[in-house]
Amino acid sequence: MLSTQLSRSFIGATSFQGKRLFSSAALVKFHSASPLFLKKKSDKKYYPHCYQVFFLEQYPVLKAEHSDVSQKDLYRLIGKTWKNLSEKQKNVYRDRAAEGKKKLQAEEAAEAAEEAK
Repeated sequence: MLSTQLSRSFIGATSFQGKRLFSSAALVKFHSASPLFLKKKSDKKYYPHCYQVFFLEQYPVLKAEHSDVSQKDLYRLIGKTWKNLSEKQKNVYRDRAAEGKKKLQAEEAAEAAEEAK
C-alpha cells in the first residue's frame, strides 16, 4: 500500500526543493517492478488497416524523394496523399488489408487446431 502511494506521488519527480530524491533509472526500475505498471502482453496478431498498408508502401518512396523533409512533415504528406486518393484507388488497399486479415485468420485457425490436438 505504501509503495503504491509513493509511486503515485512521485511519478516523474526526481527532485524535491532542489534535493535529488533518486535517479530516474531507479524510478523506472521501481515502476517496472510495481504491479500497477505491469502490462499483460497480448498474443493476438493484428493485420494493418488499409491506411497502414498504404503508409507502409508509400513511406520509403516518399522518404527517398523528400530526404530533407522532417518526419512530421513526411507523415502529413502521406496523409494528404491518402486523402486525395479516389475511392477506387483506396479500394486497392482495402482489398489488400482484407486479404491479409483472411490470411491471418486462417493461420490463427490452424494454430488453434494444432493446439487442440
